[in-house]
Amino acid sequence: MKFSVDNKLLSFILLNSLPKTSEWEMFKSSVVNTVEESNLTFDAIETRITA
Repeated sequence: MKFSVDNKLLSFILLNSLPKTSEWEMFKSSVVNTVEESNLTFDAIETRITA
């Protein structure tokens, strides 16, 4: 079975799967507040996590 998942949905799943520590909460807040909504993609968040 093959189906696609919206890229924006994947980005929110990734953000919500991060640990619930103060450091990661600050990271999530920073990402959500600094990335334009149209650029809030899985790839953009993955790049910030691995940077």
